[in-house]
Amino acid sequence: MAGNQFALWWRWALIVLLVIAPRAGADLPAAVQGVRASVVTIRIFDSDRHEFKTGGGFLIEGGRVVTCYHVIKEAHSARVRFADGKEAEVEAIAGEDYLNDLVILTIGANAERVAAVRIARTVTAGEHVFVVGNPLDGEESIKTGAVAEAMRWGGRQVLGLTVAESPEYNGSPVVDERGRVVGVAKATAAVEKPINLAIPANLIGRINTDEPVDFSDWANNRLNKKAEQAVGRAVEILTTAMTRKFEAIAAEARRADPKRTEKSVASWRAELERKIKDVRDGNAGGLVKANGRVTIDWGIYDFGRFGPSEEALKAAEAELSPWVFKIQNARLLRLMVGIRRGLVGEDLDPELSWYLGALFGVDSSDRIALLIAIDLDRRDGFTRSAEFELDGGLSMTDEAWLRLPEWNLQMANCFFRLHNSDQAIKSCQVAVKVAQERGDVPGNNATIENCKVELATLYARVGQLVAAKNILEPLIKTGCGWRCDALLGMVYFDSGDRKLARAQYNKVWEREQEMQAISRARHEAGTDAADDDREMREIETARRKLGGKIFGDQVPIPI
Repeated sequence: MAGNQFALWWRWALIVLLVIAPRAGADLPAAVQGVRASVVTIRIFDSDRHEFKTGGGFLIEGGRVVTCYHVIKEAHSARVRFADGKEAEVEAIAGEDYLNDLVILTIGANAERVAAVRIARTVTAGEHVFVVGNPLDGEESIKTGAVAEAMRWGGRQVLGLTVAESPEYNGSPVVDERGRVVGVAKATAAVEKPINLAIPANLIGRINTDEPVDFSDWANNRLNKKAEQAVGRAVEILTTAMTRKFEAIAAEARRADPKRTEKSVASWRAELERKIKDVRDGNAGGLVKANGRVTIDWGIYDFGRFGPSEEALKAAEAELSPWVFKIQNARLLRLMVGIRRGLVGEDLDPELSWYLGALFGVDSSDRIALLIAIDLDRRDGFTRSAEFELDGGLSMTDEAWLRLPEWNLQMANCFFRLHNSDQAIKSCQVAVKVAQERGDVPGNNATIENCKVELATLYARVGQLVAAKNILEPLIKTGCGWRCDALLGMVYFDSGDRKLARAQYNKVWEREQEMQAISRARHEAGTDAADDDREMREIETARRKLGGKIFGDQVPIPI
């Protein structure tokens, strides 16, 4: 017992010593400094190519990258950034060991020219180690400490470290003084005292890399499995609610007329079983094309007399909604439409309705997508005020409802998120046309100018730079504002005209300085400056984004 207490005292005394007297970057062993070129940052993207987190990793033989499985487990796609700032796409999963939280990635070009790390076979308690993080952070990226002990955590073998890590170090190499990787930085565990963990590096060699899997296939398969699990939970919620509704109806009927009810109850039970089978099988109808006419077969979208309660519908929607934007799972989407058609209320998310409409209309037309989206947007008073009717022919009582620019802009955004740029551009073109026909409406953001800017933005995103310039340059002359200046600067840069891009950068900078002066004056006068502050931040973000393209990491003052 005394020995254990002494060992615990020694371990935490070492932590104090390391915190009080950290090793300076200049004192790091040359072998450790040499590892930095082999360390990478892994950028994780969602389905819309938005980066939502980063992690560490390092190169091994064959130009492959090792990191923690949990770093990439939610990725729709990923990129690797090297020490010199260059990047490569993650192309495949070479092998994985999710139980020990390890994965080996196959990446594109630029990997072979970087030296692979050396893997240590053993590690000793008390050995001095270094966690080498993002190489672009300089000396601050290397954290020092020691191996406290080998331990069991969650039933798996791990190393306990006295290194002050942070989440972005997950997947980074833990190296000894000879520059050999002894572990892979993992997480912080709350035991008697917080201690950082690493996965023993000798487990890397045990991963089977004989059957690599394309990264997009791996991501879709993983997401589909989770989506199907969510569908299973939603189906259970709905079918349980439908059964309870049947039992309540049957009980009420028996009380009213016990002698004549059983035949009706048997018929209702058969109807319920058909509905439940449809729900479980995903037989939810959808768009049907026949005789050149597109109609909707609502299938189980009409739950009939056994419709689940609003509470059950919302609970089922809560299971499914996180997955709608991540993956196009047909069974999930059909069920989601059925749930949404049963809900009415101000708290409904309209973006979800429009996205579902786009998904169902993506293979038919923007008009059908709009019709479905309008039908699903069942906020109180919204659909009813449109006097909207969906019959077998997808008709509306007032065709003008389809010609609102704001609705077409919203549908364009949904189509773009679905990577259908052609339909996105078409919807945006319709928005511009109907905005011009209607004219600007006070208080409505779907102005002619805004619709044109959105169309130019779409053109720029898909590489139609000439079309984008043809819209933006006339708008600039009419005083379109800093948003047009920033977007046109991007277009000029992508077109290879750096001089004009710099000129647009300066215009955005000047507007930022003006907004800073306005905001400062309002603050000094004690008046509300919230809107000015928000616009100033938006301008700064746009200016930095444009400056990053033109000048790289060193964004200068106007030139």
